[in-house]
Amino acid sequence: MKYANQGKNAVICNHPTNGQEWTVPRGHRFWSEFGIDQAEQRGEIADADPQPDLTVS
Repeated sequence: MKYANQGKNAVICNHPTNGQEWTVPRGHRFWSEFGIDQAEQRGEIADADPQPDLTVS
């Protein structure tokens, strides 16, 4: 399980019953049903992948 972005307002995880990868936004009912809230309290969620700097000079 890891955060989907640097803002930590969504998590990428596997569905607990079918194993499919899901992106769950903070506030969605799955945040608590999948145990993301508890994993976050325990510090078990990995940071999001770094995003490339796409600014053009």
